[in-house]
Amino acid sequence: MLMSAGAAFAQDYQPQMDAFNASMQSMQNVAGTAAVNAAINRSLSKRGGASVASTGSAKPAGAKAAAELAFRRDPATTERVRAALIAAMRQQSKTVADDFARRSAGADYRQRFARTLPGQGLSNDNLADIAAYHVAVNWALVHQAPMPAGKALLALRNQMRGSFADNGVLAKLAPDQRQWVADDFLFRSLNLAEKVDGFARKPEPQTQTLFAQAARDDIRRTLGIDLQGYRFTAEGLVR
Repeated sequence: MLMSAGAAFAQDYQPQMDAFNASMQSMQNVAGTAAVNAAINRSLSKRGGASVASTGSAKPAGAKAAAELAFRRDPATTERVRAALIAAMRQQSKTVADDFARRSAGADYRQRFARTLPGQGLSNDNLADIAAYHVAVNWALVHQAPMPAGKALLALRNQMRGSFADNGVLAKLAPDQRQWVADDFLFRSLNLAEKVDGFARKPEPQTQTLFAQAARDDIRRTLGIDLQGYRFTAEGLVR
């Protein structure tokens, strides 16, 4: 009985992860995504792991990045990103794609999309802030821990802004390109955050272990870092 249940679970789990991994791979071709990944890697790979203190404002470089990486949201761009994600998922699993299409079209999901980051003190229209949320969600999955919040999350945002300011490719992105990359990160992060919240309400050790390994492998592949070796502090993510 247990073996049968485990086999059924694996069948449900793998298409979901394959579909979202495929959607991520499809978005790597968008201008700026590789530069964002490189900036995240640079930020977290710095000696000591943190670049600015969480209790103060970002350094001038961080402020410069905040200005250069902001964009004015266009609902049409968000919808195009959503459609691209659904199409990529459908190549792997029609069930997963249809489920995401249904959920992401609902009013509740749209409110989450608009309000989740501002509720954490992050900007919903800044590439560095959304990248920080993306890293935090994956860290929570990898460590099977609660979603980081408060000063630790803001410190991670400052880490992101400092490194992003030094990336010349990102500074040259057009606003719609910034939003495309940001919305790609945000859609995927919100999907994973639902898993973190669900596990907090109802622990599922087997499922959590599989998602933790998938998130760890995914971040190692896309960002070139192993989140297992990082911890959250008042200075952000440190090794």
